[in-house]
Amino acid sequence: MRLLWNVLQPWRPAFLRAMLFGTLATLSALALTALSGWLIVRASQQPPVLYLLVAMVGVRFFGLSRALSRYLERLGVHDAVFAAATRVRDGLWSALSQKLPARRELQRGDAVLSQLVGEVDALRDLLPRVVLPPISSLLTAVGVMVTTGLLLPQALLLQGAVLFIALVCAPLLAVAADRRAASAEQGARSGMLSRLSVLLSAAAELRSNRVSKGPLDSVRELDRKATAAATRSAWAQGSGTALLTACAGLSAIGFLMIGGPLAASGQLPAEVLLALVLLQLGLIDAFAPLNQAAIGLPAVRAALSTLARELESSPVPTLPKAEPGFAVQAENVSLGWEGRAVVEGLDLSLARGQWLTVTGPSGAGKSTLLATLMGSVPSLGGHLAVTGKIAWCPQESHLFDSTLRGNLALARSAAEAPDDSELLQVLKQVGLGPLLAELPQGLDTKIGLAGNELSGGQRQRVAVARALLSKAELVLLDEPTAHLDEAGALALMTDLRSSLQGCTVLLVTHRPEDRDATDQLLELGLQSVSVHDTVKV
Repeated sequence: MRLLWNVLQPWRPAFLRAMLFGTLATLSALALTALSGWLIVRASQQPPVLYLLVAMVGVRFFGLSRALSRYLERLGVHDAVFAAATRVRDGLWSALSQKLPARRELQRGDAVLSQLVGEVDALRDLLPRVVLPPISSLLTAVGVMVTTGLLLPQALLLQGAVLFIALVCAPLLAVAADRRAASAEQGARSGMLSRLSVLLSAAAELRSNRVSKGPLDSVRELDRKATAAATRSAWAQGSGTALLTACAGLSAIGFLMIGGPLAASGQLPAEVLLALVLLQLGLIDAFAPLNQAAIGLPAVRAALSTLARELESSPVPTLPKAEPGFAVQAENVSLGWEGRAVVEGLDLSLARGQWLTVTGPSGAGKSTLLATLMGSVPSLGGHLAVTGKIAWCPQESHLFDSTLRGNLALARSAAEAPDDSELLQVLKQVGLGPLLAELPQGLDTKIGLAGNELSGGQRQRVAVARALLSKAELVLLDEPTAHLDEAGALALMTDLRSSLQGCTVLLVTHRPEDRDATDQLLELGLQSVSVHDTVKV
């Protein structure tokens, strides 16, 4: 639960306010119930009305206090929880962005959407129902024990037994009846979110091939499982509440049996006895949220466990700087994942301004090399040195649903934002001058969600323009022509070589044509590594 402590940060004023007003709301509700009973019995004795004025004002006070305290509690707990969710999202964003080059599955929108949105939202919804009720219930129990001890100490043992059942036994019964239904519901909802994201992105292909029924049925099945889990969870919560209700009713009878003789002998006012009896019945509403909290606790733990795995990241040692005149130097370097080498014995010296083309079959270590150069994963052995700022252009660079200017401005901080002349120049360098002339609003033209208003080649050119604006000295191009036809790939590579003059470039490609105009060729095989010098033509 250390992650929960760090995320929720209960020492912050918002959470302390929520805890204070939550307890006051519960105590006000109990005081309202008890005082109302006292007032009814006392009024039946027809005393002078002045004797009742204080109690009448007290009833109004506790009625208003309960509503106001509950409102202030909701404000405080939502303030605390939303701030906690923001901290989790910030941490997830930092962790996932570091792991992105090393984990291909994170490049699928549904994977990031499920973790960054679905699981954090589930945690955000669960925390108000799980964290605060135990604290408020415990403080309320202390107040009830003090009240009983002052007014009817003979029933103190009975009161302690009832509170023990309310605080421990009823929640345990609810958890046992739940059988992790809340966790199952959360998992099914998260799976639905991920599956729906995939289905929406592939809707056209599924409809055109008339194969949408199966995937949609799988979503319906997940929804059915989530609904069944929610129903089971409701039954579990009801079982805990039933035990609490039965104990409260028996406690009221017990208080009557203990206090009845005292009231008959005049040792205990009848109105005080009735107030204590009604207080027992008021415990039902006061402690019922504790059952829901107990049911939701396994789901919170599961969500925190999943998020903790993503938030944990082993620090990758900073790569040393290469010798003057070189961008990348590798001596007997081994690359791989989790101790399993994919590339061994790599020797490489890439001078500043040179092009290195990397080829090889799938699984040979091309993506591993890029991830290691970017510092996402450590090398397994040897000496690897890199000099200069690095820019990465993946196969499908993400473009935001914003303007062309906004997507390019991401390359630098707001303090160093490029001006229009620089933006126009770099767009011409990457071959987007004709496109810019056709755009109705120029740089301020919206390019659509994920850049869907642009062609595949144009999107890749925008990504390269963004890399150039970052003033990176080492540019990593990961299959830039993977989704283009032959003519488009040739045109893009021609513009890339022109616009990236003066930069050190590492190009990962499967196209044999890209091997010609390069300074060095690195061929990665499943069992071998070879580096060749080539001649530019």
